[in-house]
Amino acid sequence: GLKFITVFQNEDKICLDTGAVLADTEQPTVGRYTQTLTLKPGVNNVRVAVASANEVDEVLPVRLWGPDEPLSPVTPTIAKPETKSQSPAPPESALP
Repeated sequence: GLKFITVFQNEDKICLDTGAVLADTEQPTVGRYTQTLTLKPGVNNVRVAVASANEVDEVLPVRLWGPDEPLSPVTPTIAKPETKSQSPAPPESALP
C-alpha cells in the first residue's frame, strides 16, 4: 500500500496526502488520485512522487504548458425563456 503521495509544481510542493485518500470508499473516485493545478505561464514541471509502506519510492514527471496570459474567467449564464409580446387588439372597425 501507499504511504504518501506528494505533488510538486516546479520547486513548490502543492500537496502531501496519505495513501489512505485512495482507499476512501465514500468518494466516487476510489482508487484514483486527482489534483487540480493552476498552471504558470510557460513550462510547468510537475512531479508526482509516491512512497510505499515498503519504503519504495516512485516519481512520475510531467511537463505541462501554461498559457502566456491567464484565461479570462467564464461567467455562467442562465437562459430565460423568451416572453412573447402580446399582439395588439384589432381595431373595432375590423370586428363584425
